[in-house]
Amino acid sequence: SLTSDGVLLAGVHQKSSLDEMFFKSYGNVVEGRAVVMKLPLSAVSSGIAPTEASASWTQTFANFVTSKAARPLTKSANSNIVVLLYAEASKKH
Repeated sequence: SLTSDGVLLAGVHQKSSLDEMFFKSYGNVVEGRAVVMKLPLSAVSSGIAPTEASASWTQTFANFVTSKAARPLTKSANSNIVVLLYAEASKKH
């Protein structure tokens, strides 16, 4: 999701293997940790692939397996962000 000063990324990280990462199942993983990060526009427009270190900030949600989407609530650079999180078991909510 594009913000006024960067790009929000949502997904999974800290997955122990690439098992179960098949076509049409990305995001529907059974283990890993949900993550949201913001990359500055300079990191995605420089012609050099960004790395995790390029992120302005990163938030991990240990009780959830993946984050499906992250959207800013306003166009402000300091906007709050809403995140759609997914977990396998209800005990994680």
